[in-house]
Amino acid sequence: MNTKDMIIQSYIDLVIQKKTTHVKVAEICDHADISRKTFYNYFVDKQQILECIFCEEIEKTMVNGLQYPINEKEEVIATYNSFLKQKDFFMIAMKCEGQNSLFDIIIQRCSSFCRDLYDPYFKDKKKLEYLSYKYAATSAMLLKKWMNEGMEESAEFLADIYLSSIQQLPSYKKKKG
Repeated sequence: MNTKDMIIQSYIDLVIQKKTTHVKVAEICDHADISRKTFYNYFVDKQQILECIFCEEIEKTMVNGLQYPINEKEEVIATYNSFLKQKDFFMIAMKCEGQNSLFDIIIQRCSSFCRDLYDPYFKDKKKLEYLSYKYAATSAMLLKKWMNEGMEESAEFLADIYLSSIQQLPSYKKKKG
């Protein structure tokens, strides 16, 4: 395991152990057996670890779903299953509120992802901005409810709920010619 992954795993372990995302950098360093200097070579602060976990685990799954010929429902199921891989961590992280919370990160990253994805299909950029935010907020609220209730519903169940909420967005799948 490389140093960056050790830091991330130490953070995940400590969040699960302490049942909060309010973990000190010193604790992460002790758990990973690294110096603070090494920590700051990889991350600006501990909040950046949370964003990294979301980006590398969840967002990567979303992007991969667009690159490979799977249907939209399978793509969404794969995304929810990515959350399930670190179920204990995400259930705790979603309950922690405040600036740079998991909830805020999901809204920011999903809104940006949606804007970038649908930009070529919208002439009205203001409408795109608002629809992207709506998409992100809907996604975040659904995830929050799921995580706060113990993530007991299946990824397939959540995918059906999610897909029924985004019918206003145009299809982004390119037709093969």
